[in-house]
Amino acid sequence: NMIDIDSIIGSKVSIQGHIGGVLKELELGTIRTVRQRTGTLLVIEDATIANETSYFENNDGDLSRKRYISFRIDGTNRYLTLNPYGDVARAHALQALATCNLPMLLPDLYDKITEFQIGNDTDRKNWEGQGFNYIPMTAEENKNRVPTLLQSFCLEGEYLSRTGIQSYFGKYWRSQHWDHTISQSSHLERDETWRLTVYPFHPELVDGRYAVYDR
Repeated sequence: NMIDIDSIIGSKVSIQGHIGGVLKELELGTIRTVRQRTGTLLVIEDATIANETSYFENNDGDLSRKRYISFRIDGTNRYLTLNPYGDVARAHALQALATCNLPMLLPDLYDKITEFQIGNDTDRKNWEGQGFNYIPMTAEENKNRVPTLLQSFCLEGEYLSRTGIQSYFGKYWRSQHWDHTISQSSHLERDETWRLTVYPFHPELVDGRYAVYDR
């Protein structure tokens, strides 16, 4: 069974990495993990994307449509935001450029625009290996409260107590423990595993599927 997204829409949560600590906004827009019991409260909102056709295979071998959510800092219009990187994001940006009403541009100019906009994966020469991007997560103002693609994520796993959080472009949140930032990775391992704690306590959620606040 996958996490029931409908049951947590509108809930307030804190998020803790399995390493690094709990997620907290230290200054306006600055997101870090800290070694404290509680962090910044986040409101889970539905970030369903129009015409989205991404699917994943569940444990029964059936294809299920991905459900996207966003995380808004409670009491604000600031949303957790990650910059795009990698081939999927670059292809998406190229498609967007090709379909918008811009003056006719040479093909190599489209490539230059996307190279400027979209980050790159680390390669094999990187000390950690390939597939990482170290630009940290931020919290960005969004007064319309309509999450952008950079603020849209899906949960990957069966339990809120141990889940991956994946960007629209297929990259995972990563607890970068040595500087307490949230970066991104192409794979889902321990550094990319998170615990979502729902506030306040809801008796109906005590069934092993959810992490809950223990009063």
